[in-house]
Amino acid sequence: MKDLARRREKLRVKEDELRKYRLRFQDFILDKEEKCVKSARKAEKERNVLNQKEKELIVLREEHGKMKQKRAQIQAQMQKYSKFYQFLQKVVDMSAEEVGDIFYRFRTLDDTLSYQSKGVQEAQDTLQKVKEHLNQYLECSKNESLQLRRHLDNLQTRLKQSLKECLEWESRSTHIHSTAAKNNILQETIRIAILNLFHRICRHIGGVQDIAASDTMEQLQMIQRHIQDLADISQMVVENGTGSTQKQPQPAL
Repeated sequence: MKDLARRREKLRVKEDELRKYRLRFQDFILDKEEKCVKSARKAEKERNVLNQKEKELIVLREEHGKMKQKRAQIQAQMQKYSKFYQFLQKVVDMSAEEVGDIFYRFRTLDDTLSYQSKGVQEAQDTLQKVKEHLNQYLECSKNESLQLRRHLDNLQTRLKQSLKECLEWESRSTHIHSTAAKNNILQETIRIAILNLFHRICRHIGGVQDIAASDTMEQLQMIQRHIQDLADISQMVVENGTGSTQKQPQPAL
């Protein structure tokens, strides 16, 4: 039993050692992986820097070639203009004036040219501002003209509508006047007819009624009363005639 316990203890100790070794090995693996990742990132960064440097080198070579071409052009121009320098040198040698006086005169002429150029530039700037103001004024005038034209179109439209309405009202007024005139004629005709009928009734009843010739309503009422009287008399006559006929004996069959 003691041997088994010692073996178990040894086995537990070995298991602990193996566990520690495994943890250390995992830490070692993780450290290696992290170092590999860092190395890969560093290599990628160095590769990018190398590519950038190569691009810059290509650009510098192109610029170097352009500078060489420009240098050759400048040397060709210097060679081309060297005869002018020699000519000026000969003129200076042959001239009685000092070189300083010549430079002073040149500087004076150059200052005068700069002053005149400045004045011309200011005049051109002023002219440009005037043109801009003129364009703004023309644009504003154009907008105002468009607005006035639209307003005028609206007024013309309203005028046409007003004329149309005026013509309609004139037509209605003419129609009203015509209708009123017809009504007046009809009323006058009715009044004359009532007056004539009134005179006939007065002659028929044999007397003069105390009714004015202009009182149409009284005349009409009198005519209605007379007509009603005639209707009553006619009804009585009809009734009397019918009664007499009924009282007569019927013949024997």
